[in-house]
Amino acid sequence: MTQETELIFEHDSPFVFSGIADDQKTLFLTFDKEEEDEWDYGSKVCLLDSQTKKTESLENILPEGTYAFAAARNDQLLLLGNDLSYGFVTLDDLFLVDLKTKAVKNLSQDLDIAFGNAIISDFQQKNRGVAITWLTDDTFLVPVTEHGKLQLYRASIQGEWTKLLDEKMDILDAAIYSEAKLAVAYATPTIPSRLGLIDLTSGEVTDLYDPNQAVMSQLAISKPEAFWYEGADGWQIQGWYLPPTETQESHPAILYIHGGPQVCYGETFFHEMQVHAANGYGVILLNPRGGQGYGQTFVKSILGDYGNKDYQDLLLGVDAVVANHPEIDTNTIHVAGGSYGGFMTNWIVGHTDRFCAAVTQRSISNWISFYGTSDIGPALSNSNCCGNLMRSKDFGRCRLWPMPAKSRHLH
Repeated sequence: MTQETELIFEHDSPFVFSGIADDQKTLFLTFDKEEEDEWDYGSKVCLLDSQTKKTESLENILPEGTYAFAAARNDQLLLLGNDLSYGFVTLDDLFLVDLKTKAVKNLSQDLDIAFGNAIISDFQQKNRGVAITWLTDDTFLVPVTEHGKLQLYRASIQGEWTKLLDEKMDILDAAIYSEAKLAVAYATPTIPSRLGLIDLTSGEVTDLYDPNQAVMSQLAISKPEAFWYEGADGWQIQGWYLPPTETQESHPAILYIHGGPQVCYGETFFHEMQVHAANGYGVILLNPRGGQGYGQTFVKSILGDYGNKDYQDLLLGVDAVVANHPEIDTNTIHVAGGSYGGFMTNWIVGHTDRFCAAVTQRSISNWISFYGTSDIGPALSNSNCCGNLMRSKDFGRCRLWPMPAKSRHLH
C-alpha cells in the first residue's frame, strides 16, 4: 500500500516549522529576519496557508524586533519577541496576536522576568523542558527562570499573571496530564530525576516514580547551601556552596564559574559538582552579574565590561563563603570554568594570585583572534570583542528559535 504525499511548501532560504493551528490548515514558520544580511541574527514568524500555499509575514503588525513562535490556540497566537534594545541579552516579552483582527498586545511589558529555563546542569540531556502551553481558551502556562528556580505562571489573554509553582527545583520535561495537572520530570540539588504531577491550581507536587532510588540510597550526596551576599556596588548576588561529603577540619575548595554568561546555576542536580564534593572539595557556585533570572539590569550590566564588576562579584563571593566556612583552607582554593567561565578563569589568574591552581576550558584567551571566529556567528564575537560595541543597539543580535531557553545560550 502506497501513501500519497504532497509538497506543501519549499523555499530557497532555511526555515523552521514551528507549529500548526487548530484548524490544521495554518502552519507557523520561522525565517531569518534579514535573509541576505549575515550580520542580522533576528527571526520572523510567517503564516502559511497549506491549501492556498500562500505565506503571510506578521512583521507589518508587530513592533520592530525579533520574534519566535511560542504557542497557538484557536485564533490566538503567542510569540516571544524583543526589540534588541540590549543586543542579544535583551529579555523577551510575550505577545498575543489575534489572527482574525490582527490586534497585538504585549502581555508582559510590566514584568522583568526571563522566560524559559536558563538553569545549567550536566546530568540530564535532550530534555524538552517546559513549553508555553495553552490551558484554556483564555489562559496558558508560562515557565520563568527566577533566582535559580524554574517557576510556573498561569497567564491570561487579559494580561493577568498568577504564580503557580515556586519550589526549589528544575523542571526537565513536562506534558499536560489533565486539565488540572501537569506531568513533569524534575530535579533538585539532591535528586537527579523524578517523575511527578503538579496540581495546576495549588502548585502541589506529587511524586510518581523515582528511577534512581536504589542507587541514590547507597551514595553520599552533598546538599548545597544556598546564600546571598553583597557583590560589587552593593548588589545582592546569589550562590550555592557544596561542602565535601565527608566532614574535614581543613579542606580545599573550587570556585567553579559557569558559562554564558546568560545562564545561571540553580536548584538542580549537578553531577560534576557532586564528584568534586565526594573527592573532598568544597564547591563554590556563584551567579555574578550577567546571568539570567535576576532582571534586565542584571543581565545587561556587563555588556562591554567583562572582567570588571563580574570579577569583583566572584571574589566577594569567595570572601563570603570563606567567612562562613573557616574549615576551607584558603591556601588551596582552586578556580575553574568553561566558555565565559573559562574567560573569567583566565582573567582571574591574570589579576590575582589568590588561587592555587586554575583549569580553563573552551575559553577565550585572546579577543583579537576570537574576532569573527565564533561558531555561534560573527555578531557574538564582534560584539563582545570591543567594549563599546556592546553598547550599540545594532550589535549582538541573536536568533530566536522555538526551542527551550537552554538551547539558545552559549554554555
